[in-house]
Amino acid sequence: MTAFLIKRLLIAIAVLFLVSLIVFFSIRLIPGDVVKLIVQDAQYITPLQEAQIRAQLGLDVPIYIQYSRWISKLIFHGDFGMSLYTNRPVIEQVISRLPITFELSILGLIVGLLVAMPIGIYSAIRQDSIGDYIFRSIAILFITLPSFWIGTMVITLPSMWWHWTPPLTYVAFTANPIENLKQFIIPSTLLGMFLSGVTMRMTRTMMLEVLRQDYIRTAWAKGLKERVVISRHALKNGLIPVITIVGNQAALLLGGSVVLEKIFNLPGVGYLVLQTLNIRDFPVLSCINLVIAVFILIINLGVDVAYSYLDPRIRFK
Repeated sequence: MTAFLIKRLLIAIAVLFLVSLIVFFSIRLIPGDVVKLIVQDAQYITPLQEAQIRAQLGLDVPIYIQYSRWISKLIFHGDFGMSLYTNRPVIEQVISRLPITFELSILGLIVGLLVAMPIGIYSAIRQDSIGDYIFRSIAILFITLPSFWIGTMVITLPSMWWHWTPPLTYVAFTANPIENLKQFIIPSTLLGMFLSGVTMRMTRTMMLEVLRQDYIRTAWAKGLKERVVISRHALKNGLIPVITIVGNQAALLLGGSVVLEKIFNLPGVGYLVLQTLNIRDFPVLSCINLVIAVFILIINLGVDVAYSYLDPRIRFK
């Protein structure tokens, strides 16, 4: 296990380096000049003043030199740089937004699993029953309906019909836990709906495959109760592919809540992405993408380690 973790750590370092290259260069392909955006409110600015601003921001040198300066500060000093607009450390802005995105993602994951796992197991046990057909249709519906469209309808239709809108003013959990959870109920449920659709179908498929195995037939032949056969023999082996899907979905939830954060006015990392994207704040965008990449690598490592506990046949050499 130690050798496996060391190997994965080395791979993670290489992946993060490639991510830093792709992110740094790709976001600078976005049309628009950041200096022009910064000085657009000024009534008049001379070319010399514009050149001074460009030099102050470090944008007066070729892009590969900008990258070498940025990556050197990051590696040797842990410095992601300063925001081009606020002149504040980038990492401070990102860290202050992470708890909001984490809360939304974790609640969405919990909702998705609470819905998907019991229904997926039930559909496998009662294959081709009326309940199975209904739940399979619901799963397909959850997969196909875009969460951002439902989120827009959740805000628009109740306000038109009943003159009610969900809470759109963010309240920190430490300030008022009840009000905070009220604001997260709807967006986390919408995130969980998509996750539950995919996980529900995968759980059903894997449980059906496991239930056809010989050792399951032997358990039935011994006269074991259905609850014992499912919980002790079938579920543990059927969960391995499901955990892979859940791990991938957790990574998507972490980086894919941009639109919902904007719709429900949640000032998380996704909301910050939209803000900085509009003003071309490159250091902030680079930091956000790297931080999300780190958490995705951690999630994938956790999924791999979980395999060895679910299936004793799996060993990392």
